[in-house]
Amino acid sequence: MRAAVVVLVAAGLLCAACGEQREVASHPVGHVPAQDPIPARDPLPAEIRLSGGGVLTAAAPKATAIVYDAALAPPGASVQVTAESGSVFAVTTATVSGFLPGRTYGAHLHVDPCGKKPAAAGPHFRRPGDAGHSHSGAGRGPGAKTGHSDPGAKAGHSDPGAGHGHDGAGASAATEFWLDFTTDATGAATATSRQDWAFTPAHRPRSLVVHAEPTTTSGPDAGAAGARVACVTLVPS
Repeated sequence: MRAAVVVLVAAGLLCAACGEQREVASHPVGHVPAQDPIPARDPLPAEIRLSGGGVLTAAAPKATAIVYDAALAPPGASVQVTAESGSVFAVTTATVSGFLPGRTYGAHLHVDPCGKKPAAAGPHFRRPGDAGHSHSGAGRGPGAKTGHSDPGAKAGHSDPGAGHGHDGAGASAATEFWLDFTTDATGAATATSRQDWAFTPAHRPRSLVVHAEPTTTSGPDAGAAGARVACVTLVPS
């Protein structure tokens, strides 16, 4: 009797094992069980790289590195600019040579390309969502306000082509790219500015302007830096 029970139990286990094998074998080789789909994520903003520069020349059609004041940027002076932005921050570097030795110049990113007139580059490029500067009737870009003068005109240092008055509200080293530099004994210098906010395809700088004076950092004239000495147009690279 015990032998019969043992035989029946063994037979039952064998049948169960056979059933499991049939179930496994019913799936094709390489079969992967279905899984819940992974939710799609919004893509990060594309990386933006801009550059421009070269030896400064007189304004002319298609010129992209222009000198407006040869006394402050003598013949042979050059400016090279790179501006790079990821998803959360942006870095701009300007390298100059051949400028007057031992002098401090202001420099800022602007919203429009360079042109024949110094005012063509428009107002300062500013953080998205912050109000910008402009001058009467020229160079309007993101955030520009008609009828207000571009930073670059402070008492005793008018900005050629700019309107009257000055609006420094909101201008700061945190909302704009200021790249003031002091040249060495050979007239060379490098300046870098980093911001914890990014460019976008619809909101990016299109030029760098070198000014005659250091940037005023506070007060109603914040952002002012004297006349425009030179301009470099920035393009995707």
